[in-house]
Amino acid sequence: MDREALRAYSTAIHNCSVHRRRIAACPLAFGEAGVKEGVKHVMNYKKPAFWIIIAAVATCIVVAVCFLTNPKDSDSKRIDPFGKYYKVGDIIFESGIYAFSYTTETAPKYCVTNEKELLVLEDKSSTNWLNVGTFEEFMLTKDNFDRYFLGVHGFASSLRRNNQKAWRLLVTDLPDTIFYYLLLQKNGDVYLTYGYYDASEKDDPGSDDTNIRWVFSLVEDDSIKSTATKWFDNLHGDEMIWDGVREINLDAFPEVTFRCHAEKLEAVTDKEIITLYTGMPIWNVYFCDLTGDGKPELCSTISIGSGIIDNRIIIYDYAGGVSYELSDRMNYDYVLNMKNGKLIAEKRKFMQEELILSGELVFKNGTIKIQPRETGQWISYTQNADGTYTAENGITYRYILTLTGRSPNAECDFWFTVLSNNENLTFERVNESLFTSNSKRFLDEEEAVIVTCGFSQIEGTD
Repeated sequence: MDREALRAYSTAIHNCSVHRRRIAACPLAFGEAGVKEGVKHVMNYKKPAFWIIIAAVATCIVVAVCFLTNPKDSDSKRIDPFGKYYKVGDIIFESGIYAFSYTTETAPKYCVTNEKELLVLEDKSSTNWLNVGTFEEFMLTKDNFDRYFLGVHGFASSLRRNNQKAWRLLVTDLPDTIFYYLLLQKNGDVYLTYGYYDASEKDDPGSDDTNIRWVFSLVEDDSIKSTATKWFDNLHGDEMIWDGVREINLDAFPEVTFRCHAEKLEAVTDKEIITLYTGMPIWNVYFCDLTGDGKPELCSTISIGSGIIDNRIIIYDYAGGVSYELSDRMNYDYVLNMKNGKLIAEKRKFMQEELILSGELVFKNGTIKIQPRETGQWISYTQNADGTYTAENGITYRYILTLTGRSPNAECDFWFTVLSNNENLTFERVNESLFTSNSKRFLDEEEAVIVTCGFSQIEGTD
């Protein structure tokens, strides 16, 4: 400050110390005490040394950088590629020396389990996952990565330099050794390579024919996470075997045979036979990965008790060695079935047909639950020039109907929009088909399919 500015500032301090009538609610700009000392300090003000100014400016810059920028996520917070289902989002590399080619629609689907196992689903109309082996962490170099890309080393080098972690899997029990790399890029992208490994000449770069055929960009695909497959269901059409046994082998558990008697289900290995759960009888067994670990659980309806019998749902996680139940003895019965590849659980009053709740069986927060069906579109369709409708199942229907009614004990009306070849289809018929445990009462797709549904607002609610 110059002398005039100092004088003005000192005068302001002095004026503020003079007692005047003021509105009590107005805060003081300066204290009224220590006026003499305040004026003295101002008059004795000296400009700070140049180095102090520089230090102050530098400090301000550092503080600003700290507060105005976001911290970079650590690698530990980046995407974990394990315990997930994937589909091929893009094919970013394909070797030109082979005739056969994939598209994103025809490429397999993949699951990488928490145990780093790779499961492959070639036939996407089935649930026959093939366990091809276990990944091991691997360090990428020019010799074990770049040179396996015939004629495109620049692309390979870029892929390697941008990679955060890599894992390798060799499949040696085939005529040609196949190998995979699982790549986690620094930006979180996940890639899977597929190639052929020349094990006999791997140490001779001049003769080594190892090459990478595809590089797939993987994207998570939860649509197949909880797809179920039926082993048998004696409640819905299959014949009960009281004195014999059923056996099945799953690719997800290559060393195990699952054996089901009427009253118990066992896991049979070369070393032992373990009883997983019992019932009298075990009515059905489905396989479905509810926990999301890449391995299917065994899902059943069982009856328990002597004299007083209740039905319950049991889920056995063989990979984890734990089981879960839906049961409420003498209050409710629980029954399991499958519709459109999903496990549907029904909760009914004990020993009665009255349906209390129906929905998809899900695993949340360490337990199994019934997730009620959400309203919304179930199936898409197109309208044809002749006034008919073709649904995504390929069937053409003559009518589109809106059916309204109320289920027994319901508090509000419900409605269905259906495509149908039966002009006289009723609400009661459609509603029954959803909640019946009798497979003979299910809607035949040739007769009708549900397009969408919803419910009217419950009276007296917002």
